[in-house]
Amino acid sequence: MKGGWQRGLRIAGIILAAAGAGATAGTLTPVNVCYSALTATQATVWYAYEKGLFQKYGLQVKLVFIPGGARAATTLISGDMDISQIGAPPVVNAAAARKDIVIIAGLINVASGSLMAQPRISSMAMLVGKTVGTNDGSNTDSVLRLILRKHQLDPGRDVKMLNIGGDPERAAALEARQVDATLVTPPHTFELQKKGFVNLYDADRAKIPYQSTCIATTRKYLTSHRAAVTSFMTAIQEAIVRIKHDPQGSKAVMAQYMVLDPAADAGTLQQSYDSTLLEELAEVPYPTIPGLQIIIDMAAKDNPGAARVKPQDIVDVSILDDLKRAGLAIRLR
Repeated sequence: MKGGWQRGLRIAGIILAAAGAGATAGTLTPVNVCYSALTATQATVWYAYEKGLFQKYGLQVKLVFIPGGARAATTLISGDMDISQIGAPPVVNAAAARKDIVIIAGLINVASGSLMAQPRISSMAMLVGKTVGTNDGSNTDSVLRLILRKHQLDPGRDVKMLNIGGDPERAAALEARQVDATLVTPPHTFELQKKGFVNLYDADRAKIPYQSTCIATTRKYLTSHRAAVTSFMTAIQEAIVRIKHDPQGSKAVMAQYMVLDPAADAGTLQQSYDSTLLEELAEVPYPTIPGLQIIIDMAAKDNPGAARVKPQDIVDVSILDDLKRAGLAIRLR
């Protein structure tokens, strides 16, 4: 679809002085940014980085992979990272501990992932007494617990929860029969299906309101570096529009970061693009308040401090609102 994103992108009346439009290499503002998983849900920041959009809006971004949302949130709070692309559960847990952290955008606003199981397991009820792989404190762990409870299964009582790590590690554990089931997101979902593993529950199709992937920072950084955050979000918004109209470029970026072969894994990349970036990636990245409330309610079952957190306490959409008022009107056609 050569030129497709250009036709689909309309930026009217842009006022981007604060966003650093036209900045030269000598005036780029350094920003440390991390992402927390090697899945299609993380593609927005990859695309913005690889296509030079951060530089376009005056930023010199250092992009770092920090596996696991809990670790990514910790580096954000410590100041080692300035902005993070993570799931909301670590944000909720940090807020419950009265840490300085805030969500400024919501990229994937529905529960994402599929509960994949060994071929011998054909129903959720068959998970009783079985071992399920997870990644403690992560978005995956929260969605997994949501799915189990939705099917009247108590995590830790009806099933054994085994902490393994990120999607690649959990997928490998399932293949090695170290666990009976685990939650994974594209591309691992499709790779496991091709190998005969059973998709017990497809959260992507259920469209459950849930703050899956978001952009977070600290209020301290937002206040002291507002122009940089404005530039960052301008690049992210443009990346979203371009991703929707640039399947080839998007799939190439996913292949690069997820270490897939563009030719051999073409089917998996296409499925990942269609299911995650076309269907789930928010066109205008406002967070979901109902989705955050679900996460807060779940967190409160194990962390009493989470019960006092309100969605509005951990959300600041003032940058998105500022861009809208400034005339950054992006339309998808």
